[in-house]
Amino acid sequence: MSKFRLFVYFAIIFSIAGCALRPAQKTEMPVIYTEQTASAFLSDIENLMRYYQMLQDKKPFELQWEYAYAKHHYRNDKNAENRFKYILLVILPNTHFRDTSLALNLLTNWPEDIPLSPNLTSFRKILTTSLKDLRSAKYNNQNLLQKLKASEERIKALQDKIDAIKSMERQLFRGKIPQ
Repeated sequence: MSKFRLFVYFAIIFSIAGCALRPAQKTEMPVIYTEQTASAFLSDIENLMRYYQMLQDKKPFELQWEYAYAKHHYRNDKNAENRFKYILLVILPNTHFRDTSLALNLLTNWPEDIPLSPNLTSFRKILTTSLKDLRSAKYNNQNLLQKLKASEERIKALQDKIDAIKSMERQLFRGKIPQ
C-alpha cells in the first residue's frame, strides 16, 4: 500500500505542477456588431449589396431623390464603389430612370484611372455579362414579337381568303338550288 500511496502522491504533485506550468489561455473580448462596427468589417461587394437592398426598399419619391443625387455625385466619381452605386441605381427594375444601355456603357468604358479590387473587377464582369445577356434577350424578344405580328397578319389574311371562298361557295350553292 505504501507504494500505491507514494504513486498517488506523485501523481497529484505532477498534475498540480503541470497545471501550474500550463500557459494561460487568452480570452478575447466578444465584438458587439452594430451598424457602425459592421460597416468596418464589410467588403466593398457587401456594401454594394446592402445599398441595392436599401434601394429596393425605398418608395418611388425616395428613389427619385436618390437618382438625382447619384446622377450628380456618383456618375463621374473617381471612387469605384460610388460609380457602382450609380450603376446599380440605373439598373433598378420598375423605375422610370432605368437605363441598362447607360449602365452597360459605364461598365464597358470603365476609366483606367479608377482602380478596382479583384472582387469589384469580378462584379463588373458579372454585371457586364448579365446586361449584355439582357440586351440580347430583349433583342430576341423584339424579333420574336415582330415575327408573331407578321404571322398573325398572314393568318388574318388567309382567314379572310377562306371566308371569301366560303362566301362565294354559298352564293354559288344558293344560285344552283331551285327556289
